[in-house]
Amino acid sequence: MEQSGGSSNVDYDEIAIGVRHRVPEAFASGCVFWPFANCINFAFVPAGMRVPYLASVGGLWNGYLSNMNARKGGDGK
Repeated sequence: MEQSGGSSNVDYDEIAIGVRHRVPEAFASGCVFWPFANCINFAFVPAGMRVPYLASVGGLWNGYLSNMNARKGGDGK
């Protein structure tokens, strides 16, 4: 289904295909990344620095997700 919104056309089928390909990869990556980040957080980061640490790690995670989303095609190529 393709709809026109102003001057741009949005292909919702293409968006759905991209979501089907990227979400499982992002979820699996998060299942590896966040437990590791939290182990470091609770083992080595002082209590007063945990929020800044997690904010920084979250920024890295968002950069990874943005990079993954910017890649062309459903398979990341």
